[in-house]
Amino acid sequence: MDPNSELGKECLGQATLSGLKAALQASVVSGALYLAAMKYSPFFRNVFSASARTALTVMPIFYTGYLKMELTMHKCMQDAKPEYVPIQDDDDDVLHHRRR
Repeated sequence: MDPNSELGKECLGQATLSGLKAALQASVVSGALYLAAMKYSPFFRNVFSASARTALTVMPIFYTGYLKMELTMHKCMQDAKPEYVPIQDDDDDVLHHRRR
């Protein structure tokens, strides 16, 4: 499908909005878990570096948004496929091959 067509733009818009919504929901959960871990877990505070803690908090947000966006785009593309119509067999059309 051409991404510049109306259907392509509509699919891209739907996918972007659903990805942002999923990322926002994941950020609420991930942020709450981060705050709880920092407050109640000395293991989380002392063993992981600041970079590791940031990665453990941020990566689920990006992954969830990207995954939801891809799944929405895939569903939209599947819905946009034309209906498959089988070709009727023609028994009169026979290929004759010569043997060597």
